[in-house]
Formats: sequence, structure tokens, C-alpha cells
Amino acid sequence: MYLGQERGAAVQGVGAGARHLFGKSLESLRLDEIALLAASIRAPNRIFVESPALLRSRRDRVLEAMVKDGAASETRGAKPP
Repeated sequence: MYLGQERGAAVQGVGAGARHLFGKSLESLRLDEIALLAASIRAPNRIFVESPALLRSRRDRVLEAMVKDGAASETRGAKPP
């Protein structure tokens, strides 16, 4: 899956996306970072140009869907501080 560009090269896959967006491995991402990574799939090149409020809104929609689908629970930290 395409997750953006880095120095002219395509960022492919969620592991590469985690390194590209957050500078860390996929396994070390927090739940809110994972949700932001998932939210970026639709338009990965826009993630750095969107307003912080819009990014939070997109991330929160993913978190809400994860809770609704049972992939996360609010007691396990689905809502970031």
C-alpha cells in the first residue's frame, strides 16, 4: 500500500509508513499513531499539509471505528489524551 513519498521514492507498506511518518517501527507505535497512519491511507501526501485539527478529526474517526468494531476499547487507550 502506498503511504507517501520520501526523497523521490514511494513509501510502500505500513512498516515503511511508520518509519516515514513517525520515525519508529510499526511495533512501537501508540494506538493514536496507528490510527493516524490508517487515516493517512486515503490521501497520504496530504498528511503534512492538513491542519492539525483536521488530522485529529481524521485520527479520531479511525479510533471511533476501531472501538465500534471491537479492534480497540476506550479502556485500552483508544482515546489519546
